[in-house]
Order: sequence, then C-alpha cells, then structure tokens
Amino acid sequence: MKTVYEYSHLGGSEILQVRYPEIDAQINDVIAKINDVPKIKESKEKTMSGRMLYSPKVTLIY
Repeated sequence: MKTVYEYSHLGGSEILQVRYPEIDAQINDVIAKINDVPKIKESKEKTMSGRMLYSPKVTLIY
C-alpha cells in the first residue's frame, strides 16, 4: 500500500520523524507491507447490484 496523504495532527508526524525515527520507519514499513485487500462482499443494494465491496467483518491475517 502506498501512503498517498498524511494528516499530521498538532505536528505529530514531524515529532515522530525527528525524535523517534526508528518508530516512524517501523510504521512506514508496516504500511508498505500491506498488500491488496480483497473485495469479497457482493452488494445487494438496488443501485449497486452485484458490485464487489470491502467487507469490514472479515479479519485477514497477513
């Protein structure tokens, strides 16, 4: 998975990068290791009939 946008509340990202670079690197490594999350739930809505969606109830172990 790619990090497309990063929101830094009260400069938290900058604090991680400066004071705790090893933790910041670990966080970025974990995000990078996330592969494709499969769309395994078929929509039953009238306007989206048959469209595949992400299922929040399924726990995937990597």
